[in-house]
Amino acid sequence: MKAAVLHGPRELRVEERPRPAPGKGEVLLRVGATGVCGSDLHVVNGVSPEPMAPNPVLGHETMGTVVAVGEGVQAFQPGQRVGVEPLIGCGQCDFCRSGNYHLCTRLELIGMERLGGFAEYLVAPQDKVFTLPDSVSDEAAAILDCVAVAVHVLNRAPLELGDTVVVLGGGTIGLIIAQLAKARGAARVVVTDLSERRLALAREVGADEAVNAGSQPFEELKARLGGRVDVVIEAVGGKAPTINQALQLVRPRGTIVFMGIFIEPVPVDLWQALRYEVTIRAAWSYAYHDMKREFATALELAAGGQLKLDPLVTHRFTLDRVAEAFAQAGRASEAVKVVVRP
Repeated sequence: MKAAVLHGPRELRVEERPRPAPGKGEVLLRVGATGVCGSDLHVVNGVSPEPMAPNPVLGHETMGTVVAVGEGVQAFQPGQRVGVEPLIGCGQCDFCRSGNYHLCTRLELIGMERLGGFAEYLVAPQDKVFTLPDSVSDEAAAILDCVAVAVHVLNRAPLELGDTVVVLGGGTIGLIIAQLAKARGAARVVVTDLSERRLALAREVGADEAVNAGSQPFEELKARLGGRVDVVIEAVGGKAPTINQALQLVRPRGTIVFMGIFIEPVPVDLWQALRYEVTIRAAWSYAYHDMKREFATALELAAGGQLKLDPLVTHRFTLDRVAEAFAQAGRASEAVKVVVRP
């Protein structure tokens, strides 16, 4: 099979690799669509804070069609379209046993430590594979991982009916969070970004306001919102000054939830947080919430038509053009979600 192999920073090459075979309890998929994640960009650019297997085949936002199944697999058969949850915990530690496998110290990801979706085939454990209804397109299925992250973010935020929510960052996850916040009862949802294309898309998918963070000071935005911003979601990361911007916006005793991956330490105005008793929470990936897997919740939301996912896919590439796909994904002013179709 063909696979995109990372040999070093910005050295992504499409090569021939042995086609994997499903082991006991595993499913072999022919990959249909795989999204380029911001964390993939960090890895390819050589700035990821995460440990990485040597010469990885990336791609954890992925879906495909069942080709073959391994011993003991009865729930799936060739021809089924499926989505893939990429997180694989050890299953034995306290975190895994309590449903928090995303915090497992031996966590492996399909598309990080294991063969990912920037390839023609991949294998996945059967309990990480979900049958897709016809109402969920291939490209929407490829970003179910993003939806699950958004679900987890709002499960970490004490959102109440009538709250005002500001989402810093109009990327894929930020735009999904905005939609979910409205669905969960937020009275007003504002998305900020530097890209006019992303801001237009934020309005299209249901944000009440979309604000260019480069042209409107946050003090003015806070004043216009009546000084009551209950929850701020940070969805940028990188090297952005967004944590302190969130502290400028949030009301006393409000909540900031950050899910952006920061690639270097950032200064935080803890005096501001202390003076107004602001709660700052991290939201890393997803797992279980109230005895239910958040990836399953994500699939239900997508299948039920409660989210506009297909408009978030702005660019498509074949596998042999994967380097171009990553270059396009790095142009934040132009792209939202870039998808590779092997």
